[in-house]
Amino acid sequence: MSGLQAFINIQKMLKPDGDVLLTFLANNPIFEIYKQLSQQGRWHSYMNDINQFVSPYQYSPDPQGDLEKLLRDTGFTNIVCKVKHRIYVYPNVITLRKSITAVNPFLSGIPDNMKEKYLEDYLAEVKRMDFVETNNNNEEQIKVPYELFVVYAQK
Repeated sequence: MSGLQAFINIQKMLKPDGDVLLTFLANNPIFEIYKQLSQQGRWHSYMNDINQFVSPYQYSPDPQGDLEKLLRDTGFTNIVCKVKHRIYVYPNVITLRKSITAVNPFLSGIPDNMKEKYLEDYLAEVKRMDFVETNNNNEEQIKVPYELFVVYAQK
């Protein structure tokens, strides 16, 4: 479903003068990791529907402006749209691996005997993107910056 269709559906569900408060990802490095892995020969066939899972605002130079326009175009008024810059901190690689395993939409389609290699390649991308830091206790933690939409609008 497109972003346009999603907001049309929300608009239809609201009563007259109804309002909506939403929060969702504007962009996140996870989408870039998906893109990088999908371009590797060994993972391409398991990730050929990658665009279905990437935020439409991932590469936008003005995600806030783009979303505000979409909201206006679908009939919303009194729009307040903010992009919040956040950093998610995984305390260690084990926690990150558990998170990847829980939310990765491609993992279920990868044969069991290849899943460990996929996770290794994923973590290699995280390191390549320079998100892994060593704290004062000489422990690795992963700091991932992302942008979050917070949106209020009325019908």
